[in-house]
Amino acid sequence: MLNKHNLSVFLLSLIIILCSFLYSFRNTDISLNEKQSLSIVLKGKPVSSHFRTSLKFYDNIKIDAYSYNNNFVIENFEYKASAYDEILNRLKKGDTVQIWADNNKNSDGNILVYGLRYNDVDYINIEERNAIKARYNKYGLIVALYGIFLLFTLYLKRGVKFTFTKAVTILLLILIGIYRITK
Repeated sequence: MLNKHNLSVFLLSLIIILCSFLYSFRNTDISLNEKQSLSIVLKGKPVSSHFRTSLKFYDNIKIDAYSYNNNFVIENFEYKASAYDEILNRLKKGDTVQIWADNNKNSDGNILVYGLRYNDVDYINIEERNAIKARYNKYGLIVALYGIFLLFTLYLKRGVKFTFTKAVTILLLILIGIYRITK
């Protein structure tokens, strides 16, 4: 018979397992054919910025272009799959580059860049970006295993006191660890 605490841990475990498996196996691959290709003229050299939030460090490259109100930005998995040193050193004011973007904007209102080509050289490797993103999605399996561990503890080791508060605390610690690893 399930008491109130055991029922809440059981339901939390099932939700963790289901959401984690769904997150782990979703398709996050992108193709440049799905994105809008733009030819832009740079207003200045691309600028690299590094900043920190409470849990993570972020790196990105901002690109300012003529004829556009918003800046373009290379960040997240695209940044990790880019030749960022070459972008910063080779591109300069007045260069015409081809980018692939869509209507997605980051929290600062900058347009997200998924591909960048200059002088027939691609500076963002889309296949590498897709591989990095797929690898990070697999961290959801760790969280699913935690949910299975909770169920195991709850039903096979009935003498162990595993309260809802302990379950949530351990889950949050695991999620914070995974969050820090994936960025």
